[in-house]
Amino acid sequence: MVLNRNERARVATRLEDSITCVPIGHQQRLTENEVHLQLEVARVVIHYDEQTGWSWLRGEDQYAASLKTQVKSKSLKGFTTREVQRHGGEWNRLKEKLEEEIESRKALQSSQLDQAELSPASTPSPHLPTEADRSSEPVTTLGTTLGEDGPSVASESSAPSSPSARHSPVRTFPGVTRSGVSDGKTQVSKSVAPPPKRPRTDAKSEGSTSVPTSLRSGPSTPPRQPGPPSPFDKLAFEMITAILKLCFKGVESTRDHLRILHTLYWVGGPIRHVLSQLPSLWTKLHPTSSILFSTTVMERSRDHHLSIEYHPKSERSKSSWQGFERYIRLVEEARDRWESVNISVHPKSFGVLTQAFEIPAPILHSLRLSVSSTGYSNDSPLLVERPLSTQVGRSFQLLGGEQGNLRRLEIRNAPCIFDPKPFGLLTSLVLADGVRISYENLLVFLATSTQLQQLSLADVKFVAVEPHELDQPIVLSHLKQLVLKEEVERTGIIDLYHSIRATNCEKLSLEVQGVDHLLGPKLVEGVAPVIRKTFETQNQTVLRFRYHHRLNAASWEGEGESNNGGHLCSFHLGFIDDGLAQAIIFPDFASRVLPLVGGSTEIKLNVEDTLSGTIRGTIGFDDVQATPTLFPNLFESLTVTEVVADVVDGYLCYLKEFVAPDCRKGFPRLRCITLRTIPSDEVVVDPDSTVRCSLEDFIDTVSQAYYEVASSDKVPVEKRNSLTVTLEGRFGVAAATISDLGDGGDVERAGIRINRSRGSVYCINPTM
Repeated sequence: MVLNRNERARVATRLEDSITCVPIGHQQRLTENEVHLQLEVARVVIHYDEQTGWSWLRGEDQYAASLKTQVKSKSLKGFTTREVQRHGGEWNRLKEKLEEEIESRKALQSSQLDQAELSPASTPSPHLPTEADRSSEPVTTLGTTLGEDGPSVASESSAPSSPSARHSPVRTFPGVTRSGVSDGKTQVSKSVAPPPKRPRTDAKSEGSTSVPTSLRSGPSTPPRQPGPPSPFDKLAFEMITAILKLCFKGVESTRDHLRILHTLYWVGGPIRHVLSQLPSLWTKLHPTSSILFSTTVMERSRDHHLSIEYHPKSERSKSSWQGFERYIRLVEEARDRWESVNISVHPKSFGVLTQAFEIPAPILHSLRLSVSSTGYSNDSPLLVERPLSTQVGRSFQLLGGEQGNLRRLEIRNAPCIFDPKPFGLLTSLVLADGVRISYENLLVFLATSTQLQQLSLADVKFVAVEPHELDQPIVLSHLKQLVLKEEVERTGIIDLYHSIRATNCEKLSLEVQGVDHLLGPKLVEGVAPVIRKTFETQNQTVLRFRYHHRLNAASWEGEGESNNGGHLCSFHLGFIDDGLAQAIIFPDFASRVLPLVGGSTEIKLNVEDTLSGTIRGTIGFDDVQATPTLFPNLFESLTVTEVVADVVDGYLCYLKEFVAPDCRKGFPRLRCITLRTIPSDEVVVDPDSTVRCSLEDFIDTVSQAYYEVASSDKVPVEKRNSLTVTLEGRFGVAAATISDLGDGGDVERAGIRINRSRGSVYCINPTM
């Protein structure tokens, strides 16, 4: 059987909508009358399976969903109901019946049309109208025939209609009124026999319009009228190809790619023809596409590899969306062409997700799986969302344990046990948020991995054996990026770090619980090579330093392009612990690391909001005020040329004391200070009133310290503008100085250049 694309999509939809009804005992064959009486669904279709004696039940069109709902809520007496199974041949048998149904309907319509053309005056045999019939079938009222080409006037002196036509039911259409109303009843005028054929003449000379043959002889498709000429009609195939490819240039989002593809496809004409010959553009699948268009994409892509994406529909989205179960069944047909898969599902669909990915995919290169919403899952299934409770601790046999072509793997929010041992050829492995893994299996994986370049383990849960430090560390010579985090609870991830030697690591990030055994000489020596590489390979490096009541972090990272042409080198270290007394430990750790790496390069010191006197809106910090204890002498071994700080407008005292302590230079090589205002909605608690300091006071104090002049003296001309203050955001100034600082462009105050390209000032109460 040869079905077109639309018909194949219709078959696929009906397969998904069908329900298998297995009789209990010696129950007779299922009938439509039984379904009507028990389930109260108006229009249903039943197919009988001669091989098993079962029946397949389906609701017609808009009744499909309501039928499934009724079957779930009410039991069908005498039958066991379930979805159609793909295995055992049941799926293929039903598919053949559905295809035969479409073929027989097409053959019947073709026979009727042929008969109508041979005998145009005869009455067509009755048959069930199809969608094509409804769209092209004429309407006769008061001698006027209404078709797709518009109304045509028929002769009123024609012969009377046949009895069957006289008693046919009345059909009404939008814009067409019924005629002959008498005694409250509606009457329809008699159908008239068509006039004899005559040559087409000019409508103006005849005074009337002839009736098309297709409308006289019954339902038929009117001849297609040529559309307006397209500017692409005269362009060569290669030229249209180049234009179409430009439409997709720079488009990274799968959803945007398909939106453009869908728009261009429905333009039609030469655009559709050329687009259909470019399989490389038909390689992305997304749930926003309909089943029909997704099927078209898989067909047009031919043998090209596919990129598949799925994530749950957001509550605010108004777009149509395919359910995950139906979507994954559709794309499974092209499993042998999967190259990249990125799927996120609701917890209720996690079981379907794991089943779908326990089957090998031979050319799959990149795989990302996650559950959209679930808290960190511990040992108790009661604390996990109910659909996931049965999956906690379940062994996940990813891809049947076959490596295939898989090189990049990421699993998040999945409380199952994953064994990485079979995947020793991975270049990137990311596990996060409650994924279970055996510590021994992880060590075996690391020891046998020969191409691993990125490893990220964030809040994973080790099972069987607790992490411990190895006597002989595992050398990972190819590893470039290493991320180890334990933000929720202590997992012993630092022991794993000490069991690894990443000699060529360029990006290292550690976030751990507690500090007692963390900030010792072993860690200082371990991170020093990474930090040294950052200093040696970058034109300029940035030292970020931040600590508060619980969140403490520091990082060194490169700025600009890497000298060696590779990734920008960076190091990040953070810990979460209770007590303000722990804050001083972190600068001490920095002071012990910095001498090992040298300070010959220029450093941009970014203290973030550490000196703001407040803490941004974060859970647990609602009633906390930060009292900074950060001193410039901790960074004396570095050549600091710029200080960047997030501040609260009007509270610059802490920052002033940091860059100009005791009205002296805090950083002798300082050339720039960048001030970034914290948005008011992020300030949970205002800083203490004793640390009020306006922008003018801050600039004047810094000028006196760095230019070594008294408050009443002017800055020498040769020293002016050697120090810059850059403003980002809005800053309030007194009315007396608004004229000096309020103009556009760069301005000067106390010998300091004020750069306001990304900031502005406004007038405040002068008594502040």
